[in-house]
Amino acid sequence: AGGTDPITPAAIGAVPATEKGTASGVATLDANSKVAATQASSRIIDVSANITLAAQHAGCLICAIQSNNTITIPSDADNAIFSIGTEIEVLRYWSQTVTITAASDVYLYGGGSGSLGRSITIGNQHGMIALKKIRANEWLAVGDIG
Repeated sequence: AGGTDPITPAAIGAVPATEKGTASGVATLDANSKVAATQASSRIIDVSANITLAAQHAGCLICAIQSNNTITIPSDADNAIFSIGTEIEVLRYWSQTVTITAASDVYLYGGGSGSLGRSITIGNQHGMIALKKIRANEWLAVGDIG
């Protein structure tokens, strides 16, 4: 009573400045207290063939280039690799057709559209669809749905 306990960064579990940055997995804040753009940006993965989404695609922008591409969302029953909240973006870079297909027990929903069925396309060149896993075997798709 009457005394004060000093509150220090170490006492509340703050990470020392020397341990911040990309290599440590701790974000660095800029002058506006925002995560630095280089740490907040998603990795871009170019694909020129059909793929099934895998762990390395989580949080990334998949850039479909050079050919018609089918990108398959796997079932949790086959490979529960994505946690709820996972986000993946898909970009149709050239004029080719880009189709996003869901496994037979995976549901795609779209903003205001309800169920989108098992297969959607990206409508336009340079169009993009963002995918977000909202429940087990349920994904929300928003963007340039063709």
